[in-house]
Amino acid sequence: FPVWGDVSLALIGTEGVLNLELFPWTLNYYSEDAGKHLAIACDGDLNQRLLQNFVESIGGETTISANGLDGLRALEVAEAAYKSVSARKVISL
Repeated sequence: FPVWGDVSLALIGTEGVLNLELFPWTLNYYSEDAGKHLAIACDGDLNQRLLQNFVESIGGETTISANGLDGLRALEVAEAAYKSVSARKVISL
């Protein structure tokens, strides 16, 4: 089964909104500088790309695209989102 689920994430901040759709992989945002909505799409299988990057980084061909610190920061964002909803206020990181 090529797609294991539907993953969407919307980060709503004091200065904007960032929407991320993982199937298909698309990042949507509004650029104040450009004055319009912009979208970034990624062709191909995201899991395959992550695994390929990992293998290539082990072989010394490239640096890893997402490391442990990236994972920690993602966790901090998720925890702040839960705290924000629970406290009904903005949580700064």
